[in-house]
Amino acid sequence: EVEPLAHPLDSQNVFREDHPVPSLTTADALRCAPHHDEEYFLVPAVLGESGSA
Repeated sequence: EVEPLAHPLDSQNVFREDHPVPSLTTADALRCAPHHDEEYFLVPAVLGESGSA
């Protein structure tokens, strides 16, 4: 008789520990954006006024 398995492969957790690392500043991220204000990318509206696509 075969015992029930949670997963068909005998694998272990292969994920690394999550450690914070330096990343882009807001200014660096927005530098090449064609349209932005001081903090956000500006994109055309996707949803209509009713809130549906």
